[in-house]
Amino acid sequence: MRNSSNAACLGEGAVQIGGRSLAYLQVGDPNGPLVLHNHGGPSSRLEAKVFASHALKLGLRFVCVDRPGQGKSDPQHGRTFAGWAADLEAIANAFETNRFAVTGWSEGGPWALAAAAYLDPARLIHVTSIAPGSYGAFGTNWAAKDLSSTDAMGGFLALHFRPGFQLMYDLIDLAATRFPEQYKKALLKASCPADLAALADDDVLSAIVESGRECFRQGVDGLVTDAQMLYQQWSFDVTAILGRFICGKAAPIRLCLTQSTNRWVSGCLERYGTKSLMAGTLSRVHTPPKYWRSLPTMRQQRRDFGLPSSRWECPLWNAKDSERAKSVRSTPPSGPQ
Repeated sequence: MRNSSNAACLGEGAVQIGGRSLAYLQVGDPNGPLVLHNHGGPSSRLEAKVFASHALKLGLRFVCVDRPGQGKSDPQHGRTFAGWAADLEAIANAFETNRFAVTGWSEGGPWALAAAAYLDPARLIHVTSIAPGSYGAFGTNWAAKDLSSTDAMGGFLALHFRPGFQLMYDLIDLAATRFPEQYKKALLKASCPADLAALADDDVLSAIVESGRECFRQGVDGLVTDAQMLYQQWSFDVTAILGRFICGKAAPIRLCLTQSTNRWVSGCLERYGTKSLMAGTLSRVHTPPKYWRSLPTMRQQRRDFGLPSSRWECPLWNAKDSERAKSVRSTPPSGPQ
């Protein structure tokens, strides 16, 4: 399946927040409900290209934002999870959207959960965290013994020896920006069979490589800070998230896990007394390949917006669907500058 991302790309822009600039790439339908996506790491706003054709087909306005110090977004000192959640809300406000969805995968997954933890549930239609890097969800580097040797070493360096952690990312930066073919080979070598099947699509592979290279536009400091925060104990209680939304009868919270991750997450949740938190969530876990995992998630987003899961399920899409979309968001502008 070809990605056809060029036809679905709506262009780049930036939102100004408190003197800082946050860069984004939007794809899909400019008149569709807003979905704010948190990219992985190393990655950037260009990751939106992977979702472009699906976003267009499903009628979603899909926006991926560079986190501070990555891609074209300005660095930010004293970053917090609550601060990023506030940034996401400010971005939605800039698009003049009252209700919106938030997604994130890999290192972006925890930042999506931060939106669920800190934002008003009445504004969130849908939150999905896909194969999240939840290294500090239940305490500093709590998942160390369940991580790969590379991630476990990364966690140790992030917490105890920042120069070593930064050097690790300096090497990735060098490979991505100076030796892209070697970077591509390393990416493929680290991928599981399901991901390799998705990455066999040249458009998808090119988008992932390009997005990874763009992450290092300003060097590695932004990415290092981003990753360090994930290994430290999170500032919000993951166990409280679902309760906020059940009480508010608002956005569904979903975890989408890889098959290997799914095997140990249930045990970890039970070990930390959070089985009840995720009981409803785990029953809705998706386990397709990582890079195509977005499709069922995006269909669910449409359902959460009160729309059919695809345009072809509704013969009167242009009339009925558009009216339903208006009820959950105001007409967006041409885009913040």
